[in-house]
Amino acid sequence: LYEEQHILHDRAKRQTENSIKWAERFKEGGLIDGFALCSDYCFNTNPFFSIDLFDEYIVPYLSWIIREYRGMGYYTIKHTDGNIMPILSRLVDCKPDALHSLDPQGGVSLEEVKRLYGDKVCLIGNVNCALLQTGTDEDCIEDVKRSLSQG
Repeated sequence: LYEEQHILHDRAKRQTENSIKWAERFKEGGLIDGFALCSDYCFNTNPFFSIDLFDEYIVPYLSWIIREYRGMGYYTIKHTDGNIMPILSRLVDCKPDALHSLDPQGGVSLEEVKRLYGDKVCLIGNVNCALLQTGTDEDCIEDVKRSLSQG
């Protein structure tokens, strides 16, 4: 795909248009208030893409779909696990209503994200999900309390 970049753009455009059409149909039924956009963009260490590739292949389509959904009256929650810090400003600039998961396993500090963008976007998460498998009930409760106090 790197050698035939137009293919990726064509596919992203078609998928975005298709998602917008489905949202229009859902709006007619009046059954949902919004969408969780759940494509992950990051490993725990860094984004999947360089900043330049993220700007070219993700930002235009993410901005477009969020703008269209908002125009239909929907809320949008953008989910991605991992270390989002290198792309955080770009995610916020796409104007989702909320960001999730603010992954502590990816080194994301809720306090830092709140300081930078807490007045621009709702922040959801920052609970260490690994504790659900490896921790005790008390570990989970303490981590939720930590997240709530920092948020």
